[in-house]
Amino acid sequence: AVMKGIEQNILFYITRLKAVFSDENGSAKTIFATAFWVFNKKGEKIFITNRHNIDPTLMLGEDTPFKLKSVHIELRKQINKDGEVLNTNDTEFFEVTNPIEELKVSDTADCAIIVDPEFIDLRDGYKPLVISKAIELVDANFMKQNVDLFDTISFIGFPGKNGTYWHDEEANLPILRTGVIASYTHKPFANKSIKTDDV
Repeated sequence: AVMKGIEQNILFYITRLKAVFSDENGSAKTIFATAFWVFNKKGEKIFITNRHNIDPTLMLGEDTPFKLKSVHIELRKQINKDGEVLNTNDTEFFEVTNPIEELKVSDTADCAIIVDPEFIDLRDGYKPLVISKAIELVDANFMKQNVDLFDTISFIGFPGKNGTYWHDEEANLPILRTGVIASYTHKPFANKSIKTDDV
């Protein structure tokens, strides 16, 4: 069966980040991860990703010597053709100015944000594609009233493992995956080795 009603252009609004971690000896680790943008009520652009993508203690353990060194966000080039703004296949990673100072993280959910980040050496035509307003995202009340165990879910991203990533490399677009709601929906999920309250 083919599902209708979902705008395919949504794929252009899901992007990637590159996070670089280093230790005191100069060793470095680099990861790529999925992210997206929303507007808050003030009209500011909010960059959102999982906390474990930028917090090395969640991926490597509390005693890891690695610390976040830099954050780079993938932006897509847009062109104006006959008065219409078009998204191209061209993307580049641009380094965020002062990411450590700008990052805000949640203590209870696997979430991290940067509000209106500024970029080093940003080139003309490359802009964040903002998916929606934050008020349009689901909240805890919506989840309680509308989401049940075993409900099917879908999510868009750039999956990968051990340096191999599975996405459209020509268009630089993510893919869609499906899953199910796997935990009791009327109370936060709790597991000391999984630092999030949603599964």
